[in-house]
Order: sequence, then structure tokens, then C-alpha cells
Amino acid sequence: MSRTIGQIRDILHGTSRWKAGLYWYDFLLAIEFHQDGTGEMMYGENQGLRSDINFRYDITADMQIHFEFFDTIDAFWLPYRGKMFERTEKNALKTVAFQLLDGPFVIDEPYHQQHTYRYLLRFASDPFPEGEGPADASLLDYYGWMRDVSLGSKPPVGVQRPVRQPHRWPPAHTFAFFLNPTFTAIATQEVASALHLTPEQITIKMVKANYGLSAIAADQGIFYDQLYPIEKKAVSAMLDAEIKAGYIRPEEATAWKNLFWDNPGKLDTVVGSMFSGLPVDISF
Repeated sequence: MSRTIGQIRDILHGTSRWKAGLYWYDFLLAIEFHQDGTGEMMYGENQGLRSDINFRYDITADMQIHFEFFDTIDAFWLPYRGKMFERTEKNALKTVAFQLLDGPFVIDEPYHQQHTYRYLLRFASDPFPEGEGPADASLLDYYGWMRDVSLGSKPPVGVQRPVRQPHRWPPAHTFAFFLNPTFTAIATQEVASALHLTPEQITIKMVKANYGLSAIAADQGIFYDQLYPIEKKAVSAMLDAEIKAGYIRPEEATAWKNLFWDNPGKLDTVVGSMFSGLPVDISF
């Protein structure tokens, strides 16, 4: 069906939200198009919002959408991760071809629910800025205009549930991302308490006296083989808190735990950097 740009625009902003990945529990992948030419992209899973991006959009006659992305700040998430999205010269613009298909489309959703959608917005490539969407770049079908299947005479199209792709390794974020002071305070407090010191006392010894964490622990009568489980417990508590806050995904935390649990030297280096504030190298 041939549509004018005005008709396409009316369809895009005529539904509150276009959603992909509807088959999966605890998963959000959505785009909102507003009547004033602005919009919002959202991606989240495992109880956490991963990306939230404001944009402006234009539609061309050859069925492409030009996105211009802007700095996005969420008051709730600001203390944990700063800006939800930071615009740069490299990620500010994106143009994606699309199709607008007529349904109805029937989707089997979690909790044994089945919903019918009037339209399918199919992108030719990932509309999100690079690195901001899910790891599975094949999620290009967004459904909108949820409706009663009885409306209209056209038979509904059943949509087959795709296989969910595993997350990439290594995790999308470098470990520096995980060293957020909001959460590292959990780990440093746990280690300091086990050594019968304050975090400030350990920091002073490391920075001013050039002590390593294992040397500080030895002065407190705690040897290296005793320090390792203390550090392990502390980092685990920190990563678990980041998961609970929605700051990281569980699979990211598991990947880092697997790395450090098999490498006590790397774990000691990372925990020491939480106290000293010095850059950490875990490439060895």
C-alpha cells in the first residue's frame, strides 16, 4: 500500500510505543515517535534500563528515517551512571531504511498472553546508536497499534518466536564502567571491615606509604590466602548491588566473576585500585 509521508507520520506517532522482542519476559526494546517530530528509544532487561535516548526524526519519500540523537539525562539514574546517552560527533546522526507493513500480527507474549498488532515497523538495520541497543542486532521488527483481533476482516498473521541470541563475550562494558564509586564503596567497606581498618586508613597507606593491599592485610595478621576470599566476597557484593540497581546485566557480572575467581592476582589488583584510585590493568 502506497502512503504519503504525512500518513506514515500519523501511523508512527498514532500509537504510544513501537515494541520489539515482545516474546520475552523482562525485556524492553521500544521506540516512541511523537507528533512534534521528537521521540525516545528505550532498551532494558533483567530489571534494569540499559539505554534511554532522545531524538528528532524526519521521514523521506524513499522510506528512510533520519535520526538525530541528543544528550539524555534521567534524574533517577543520574547518580548511578551519569547521562543515559551522551551525544558525540560520531553517534549524533543515523539514517535507517524501513518498511511499514499491514497486519494484523498475532504475538504470543509472556504469561500466556496473546496480543494482536495492526502494523509492523521493520527496520533494515539497528536504529539505535552504535553500542546502545541489545547485543542481538537481528531485532528489527517493531509492532504497534495493539488491537482487538476481531476488528476488520483480514486474517491475522501468526509471528514465529525467534531464537534469543546469547550475549557477546567479553561484556559490552569495560571493567572501568563497573568501578562506579557508588558501588565500589560497598566493596571497600567490606574489605576494610575484615581488616579492622577504615577505607580511608587503607587508602592513606596505599597512596602515601606505597603499600599494596596484601601488605596492609599482612600487617593486620591476615595472609594472602585469607585475603582472597575477603576480596572475592567484597567484589561479589558490589556486582550484586549493581545488578539489583539495574546498572549492569547479570550475565556481565557472571562473566567478570568467572574471570576474577580464576585469577586471584587480577582480583587483588582490582580491589586495590578501588582504594588507591589508580588506573587498573587487568590485561595480564
